[in-house]
Amino acid sequence: MEKDYLGTVSEGTLRPEDLVKSFASEYERLGGIQSNIRHFNNVIDGNNLSASHEEELSWALEDLFDLLNKLAPEGCYFGAHEGDGALFGFWKTEEQ
Repeated sequence: MEKDYLGTVSEGTLRPEDLVKSFASEYERLGGIQSNIRHFNNVIDGNNLSASHEEELSWALEDLFDLLNKLAPEGCYFGAHEGDGALFGFWKTEEQ
């Protein structure tokens, strides 16, 4: 079953809490691991944190970038759009 990947996941914000929420939602939509989804939801809600909320959000963002990149189809990546640093999603890689 082919999934709809390409396009915007989040735009117009660089606030970590907004990005984690959007990225975690996309990760869940794409069939992410349930234990990871629960963890990200706890971070979003500020529950069961081992560090400050800001640190947990930062770590969650790093994890979500890695996880979403692993889910990107061949020839695509997850990250900021080349022309807009506040536009995140799945984009085709430039052919070299």
